[in-house]
Amino acid sequence: MAKGAPRARGPAPLSISAFAAAARMDRHTLTTKISRLRIEPADTLKGNPRYALSDLLRVYRGEQEQSDIGSMDAFRRKALVQSQREELKLAAERGEVIPADEVQDEISRVLKLVAQKLDQIPDILERDCGLSGRAVEIIERELDKLRQNLADELSADDNEPEGV
Repeated sequence: MAKGAPRARGPAPLSISAFAAAARMDRHTLTTKISRLRIEPADTLKGNPRYALSDLLRVYRGEQEQSDIGSMDAFRRKALVQSQREELKLAAERGEVIPADEVQDEISRVLKLVAQKLDQIPDILERDCGLSGRAVEIIERELDKLRQNLADELSADDNEPEGV
């Protein structure tokens, strides 16, 4: 081989987005699986990690195997479920996952704080900025509309089927 000539290698590494699009996978799911399997990037491009195709295919094949759970015999199905439970327990021990009720409690707490702070805005504007009573009424009405729109959107999200 001539000096300075590129040497033959495997396929170029792929970004998560590129592979997810080609494999019709959710890129967040792919990222989670890569992290769980502790797969290291082959290189980076513009600060974004790129992974070897062989590693990405390993993740993809694992997903395909799990999607065919109905066709597995009872022994393999039980082994898969047990391994998934163990992975979840390990992830919980490492602090990589949070129980759904804790997430819901925290989101509820944050939304209550936001509502309390929104309620304070008209008083602050009236007191500190010298706004008229009419202007404060308009602000209160608009904040109420925003709060209602937010509640409606959150309620609509709750009514959507999972995976949408």
